[in-house]
Amino acid sequence: MEPSYIVNFERKLAIRKYIFFGFLLVLLFGIPLWFYIDASLETASFGDNLDVDTYNARTNDAMLFTFIMLFLMSVFVVPTLLYINRYFNRYQTVLNQLKPKEIETLKTINDALYAR
Repeated sequence: MEPSYIVNFERKLAIRKYIFFGFLLVLLFGIPLWFYIDASLETASFGDNLDVDTYNARTNDAMLFTFIMLFLMSVFVVPTLLYINRYFNRYQTVLNQLKPKEIETLKTINDALYAR
């Protein structure tokens, strides 16, 4: 009974880890992409009021700012991803080292927490 409980617990941890990864990756790529689309739509909304040089300059600036934003966000997101990965890997190592008595204690505590 205990090994299957740990296996299920590890599956839940893996799902949580992938949810954190997905959320951070959506932030990493979604925000700069949103900025670029918004800047492109704003530039296109000016229509014929912009000449070709101004239009190209605005488009190039939007692309440049998007890449700068992507780089600056990756400076924060990549270390966070590495930290989360290390946290979950260490937690899994601790779970694999538990003795049967400790697994039962963990199970009773978790059952009491989620029994509400």
